[in-house]
Amino acid sequence: MLPEMHCIETVLQHLKPPRWPAAMFGPVDEKLADDGKALFDNTCRKCHGPFRFDWDEADRLIAAGTPKEQIAPARPTECAVCHGPWMGRPGQSNLPAGARSVAWSQSRASEQHGLYREQTTRHEVWQVAHIHLDYVGTDPTSALNFINNTYDLSALKDTPAARAVTAPPGGTTVERYIDDWTRVPGGVGLRFVGSEVRFGNYARLGIWDPILRQPTNAEAVADLNGFGEEDHPMALHAYRPRPLEGVWATAPFLHNGSVPTLYQLLSPADERSVVFYLGRKEYDPVDLGLQVKSFKGAFRYDTRVTGNSNRGHTFDDGLCGNGVIGYERPDRPGYCRRFTEHERRALLEYLKVLSDEPRIDPGTLAHCEYVAWPGTRP
Repeated sequence: MLPEMHCIETVLQHLKPPRWPAAMFGPVDEKLADDGKALFDNTCRKCHGPFRFDWDEADRLIAAGTPKEQIAPARPTECAVCHGPWMGRPGQSNLPAGARSVAWSQSRASEQHGLYREQTTRHEVWQVAHIHLDYVGTDPTSALNFINNTYDLSALKDTPAARAVTAPPGGTTVERYIDDWTRVPGGVGLRFVGSEVRFGNYARLGIWDPILRQPTNAEAVADLNGFGEEDHPMALHAYRPRPLEGVWATAPFLHNGSVPTLYQLLSPADERSVVFYLGRKEYDPVDLGLQVKSFKGAFRYDTRVTGNSNRGHTFDDGLCGNGVIGYERPDRPGYCRRFTEHERRALLEYLKVLSDEPRIDPGTLAHCEYVAWPGTRP
């Protein structure tokens, strides 16, 4: 149901994060929030962004013959920790060799990128960083499961698409990238299965030639592809930090939900709850998260269980890296320190009002022209 998914996704482009309900939880301390903004810009934004990529400048480089993989967005802040949207260990440059830097654009809401229709495009495409597991130090189980597990796709081996991806390199065939169909890595498997689902649907919609494997309606294919993304899932030793607008409403925190409040997340790992209880939605407006006391029928979350660790992403004293991502000390480059109580509270106050605007024009329409909803078909 790719057309239906695309319709829903382009509707969701207009969804805005919740605003802090001052009438229910109390007003925002604006002076404290201002202090928090300075801390956020210094400590958090270099990983969480959002980072807007200037497509126009990238197009100029492509037109001049620069390979796409050599176009490297330039960071608006120091790159010493995360090095932009490419994965790397601390202290190492992870830009491709000979990369040409493209500046991050300023907000230009009235402009639209020429490759996609107006209602799909925000002028700036948001890049998301990949932060190496060694650096962020959070529980690696989720990433490692995807990296280390393999899958048996041998039932698909005799399809025309499978024969194409296993053909010897050269000629008109694509490069071989699946050697053993009984042990296919997750990223490679998703690349194959996802592409076949996508292009199979495009063929049924009449906008793709399955023999020549090229569009018969290039505009429709570009629209359904969405932001020009290549369908090449990657299995990296890394996690991607999300933009943080509305994060106060998304407890529990970290990718595995192992930290119940933002106050604990801004604290050293030793100050976080080892065990807490889930199953209710009562909100904690002081520490910004869930109230997690024991109750009958609760789910007991134990952070000592494999996959549940609440370590890492910790604001503490010591050498930055290996899970310590605190405030970088200007007097000792490469070293971090924990936040003071005032700094923690200031950051919490700012996270109540953090905005990543501007976003897509709310006057534009969703893309639902290829959809035949159940019950509407003749």
